[in-house]
Formats: sequence, structure tokens, C-alpha cells
Amino acid sequence: MNLTIAKDQIIAGLQAVQNVVSTRTTLPILSNVLMRAEKDRVEFTATDLDVSVTCSVEAKVGKAGATTVPVKKLFGIVRELNGGEIEIETDEKNVTSIRSGSSFFKIHGLGADEFPPLPKFKDDKKVVLTQETVRAMLKKTSFAVFYRRIALCPQRHFHQPQGRKNDPRGHRRTTPRARG
Repeated sequence: MNLTIAKDQIIAGLQAVQNVVSTRTTLPILSNVLMRAEKDRVEFTATDLDVSVTCSVEAKVGKAGATTVPVKKLFGIVRELNGGEIEIETDEKNVTSIRSGSSFFKIHGLGADEFPPLPKFKDDKKVVLTQETVRAMLKKTSFAVFYRRIALCPQRHFHQPQGRKNDPRGHRRTTPRARG
């Protein structure tokens, strides 16, 4: 894999996926991000086996390919680089070289085939909503999320698009409706 990417593009892609990655995991591949370069785009994918996030950004791809690298390490390096253009090259042993200006780094990664496969969804069950609609729906239902007093982390947000009005578990529940 060989590509050239703008610093702001790679930072945007890594920021979108890095929060899914857990720092302490029993599977080393889960602390990595899958980088897949095709045509004029690079796709970043991260997962913790419960949640998966994929982000695609523009890049000049010289040679298509895929690899995985530790996302926290890659993001730390990219954030501190001075140049505007970053050259990324990965060899057959999954060693990724990063060049920008006079800076040069090597990161050892794992093969893309070791990355857990993402689930495939049927198109007939697909729902497309705009960002504004989702934001409005979450604002209308956020009062139903229970927050732990100490850590302020959400415990549950139960959403059932159709069907019963009462939650069988006895939790507070709302059902927002999108207009349009």
C-alpha cells in the first residue's frame, strides 16, 4: 500500500474512529485501525466487537492495499507532524512507514485479514436519516437516559422503532418521530 494524504484529512479520519478503540483489550487487533486504500480514498475502520465505526477520506493512492496499525500511536505521530502532506507506505510484513518533511516513522502493524469482519446489513432493513433528524430525535429522548451520579456515563437508551409502547424491563422510554 502506498498513498499520500493531507494532514487534516488523516486527522479527521482517525478522530472519527479512534474513540471506539479500547486501550485494554485481550485481542491486540482491536487496538488497531484498519486502513484500506482504494482509488482516491482511504477508509479507516475501528471496532470493539460491539460498536464499529468506518470513515472514508480523500487521498492520492499510488498502490491499493490494506493493513492495520495501532490507532493511538498513529494518531499521536500524525498530530505532531509539521508538514501538510503525509506519505504512508506499507510493506508485505505490515510495517508502515510515515514520512512528512524531514520526519520519518515506522509502525509495526498486523495483517488486514486478522481484522474482525464487519456485519453485513440487508438493504431492505436500511434506514437513512439526516444528521439534523438524528440530533433532534436524540434531544427529544435524552431525558430518558439514566446517568450514574459519579461517572456520568449513560446506562441505557432503549429505542424500539415500532411495536409496544411500554418497555418490558420497566425502564423509562420515549419514541421520537421524525417529520418529513
